[in-house]
Amino acid sequence: MLRHLISRQHIVMELRTVIILTILCTASNADNYLVVMPMPPAPGSHTVVVASAAIALLENKHNVTLLVADTYEGDVRKMMPKEAIYVVESYHTSRISPDEMTETLANITGHALAGNHLKVFKLISDAWMTNRGVCEDVFSDQELMKRLSAQKFDLVFAHFVCSVLVAQYLDVRFVSIFVSIPPSSVLRFHGHPVNPALSPELSTGFSDRMTFLQRVKNSLISALQWTVGRMLYNSFDSIKQKYNIKPEVSTSRSLSEAEILFVCNHFVFDFPRAYQPNLVPIGGLTASNPRPLSDDLEDFMQSSGDAGVIIFSMGSYINAMETEMADMFAQAFAKLPQKVIWKSAGQPPSFIPPNVKMSKWLPQNDILGHPKTRAMIYHCGLNGVFEAIHHAVPLICIPVLGDQWDNAKRLEVKGVGLQLELFTLTSDKLIETVETIVTDKSYQTNMSRISAIFHDEPLPAPQRVVYWMEKVVRHGGMSHLRTSAFDLNSIQYNLLDVIAFIALIAIIVISLAIYISILLCRCLCGCCKASKKQKEA
Repeated sequence: MLRHLISRQHIVMELRTVIILTILCTASNADNYLVVMPMPPAPGSHTVVVASAAIALLENKHNVTLLVADTYEGDVRKMMPKEAIYVVESYHTSRISPDEMTETLANITGHALAGNHLKVFKLISDAWMTNRGVCEDVFSDQELMKRLSAQKFDLVFAHFVCSVLVAQYLDVRFVSIFVSIPPSSVLRFHGHPVNPALSPELSTGFSDRMTFLQRVKNSLISALQWTVGRMLYNSFDSIKQKYNIKPEVSTSRSLSEAEILFVCNHFVFDFPRAYQPNLVPIGGLTASNPRPLSDDLEDFMQSSGDAGVIIFSMGSYINAMETEMADMFAQAFAKLPQKVIWKSAGQPPSFIPPNVKMSKWLPQNDILGHPKTRAMIYHCGLNGVFEAIHHAVPLICIPVLGDQWDNAKRLEVKGVGLQLELFTLTSDKLIETVETIVTDKSYQTNMSRISAIFHDEPLPAPQRVVYWMEKVVRHGGMSHLRTSAFDLNSIQYNLLDVIAFIALIAIIVISLAIYISILLCRCLCGCCKASKKQKEA
């Protein structure tokens, strides 16, 4: 009996030892990541993307610290799994409250809906300067920066400009993420070649097969974005000088120090373009297999019969739809054979048709994955686009601002969606478009093919993020992927010196040829005159 008891105790001790060693080995293999959440504080699509990357790191047993504004720390925590263990470091900013940020975004979308593009540009410019102020608040909290410095991070996951400065301040390698199709200015700052004849600029809504006038416009916009981009990014240089954050390197040049540039894009969706090997597409980071719906939603879906369900959503912030416009959508939906799930936190229509279910929030990804879903009417924000591609659901795009026009054009060119103009949209046109998308099987066929290609990857998007971040830490950086473009100035990079040299040689050769020709002509003329005089004599 005693021997049996000792044996059991020995086994328990051995098991405890194995468990402790396993935990220690896991901890020792875990990397220490700082994930900088979007600034200024504003929960939304950008935050969801960054949070998805943080969740992927946690699922792979890494240590994650989130740097967030204290005013929306609660919103970020709601996005993270309840059982997840992570650290939150918060900073205080009084530049803009979450309510003010929501109001600003509502104003931007409201003016976009009204077609006031100058107002939109002004509000976005003001938001950029607010971002700069928030960035200064981060560095002015010296206790926070001391705590971050003491944590000895292996890598910083950087979103936007200020997080790059945080990485430089901590003297830690970083990877960057851009949450939409990147404009030429961002690509150039990261060393990627840009050809305006092939790559349409952000917000143009062009395809990769542009007309002459479109190429002219695209080239001018590309040059303007490069100029304005440098000016806006380098407006952060004063922060670098004040806090001694590599002051000898401009902010725009600092972006090029990213080991990897993640972009929320995918080759099956975007037009083909040239990328450097340190750019990693991670489109579909928020897409996942559908979870079961709540009982009321499931009952609504099943009640649609063979006609199915249409999803109508205009994104996180587009709640500025006026009653007149909302009524137009309601009139159209009332005439559809399908049922409609309408996400809206703004002004509701004056009447709600019996086949319409309205909600302030929807589990969009899960509804897209439901077999009763036939199509989605959407503003074509990138997260929802990839969720629709993930679940092979055709789209009707009603773009309002930003990259939504570009996303809509890409879907239309791929034959998986149709684009509508909001300002000229009528209920009859909307009904006709829905009928086309649902009855013309080519849209579903094309989307199923694209979805199959999208899924045919060695790793899903969240695991691609983890793989590359682990690889950066494992090998001490990705310097072998860094292009030599950063070692050339603008004259050398654009071959202006070579063009000037060739032009000079050509001018010299042509000048010599002309000079020799003139001499030969003079000699010939002189010989002719002498010969003529001899004959006359």
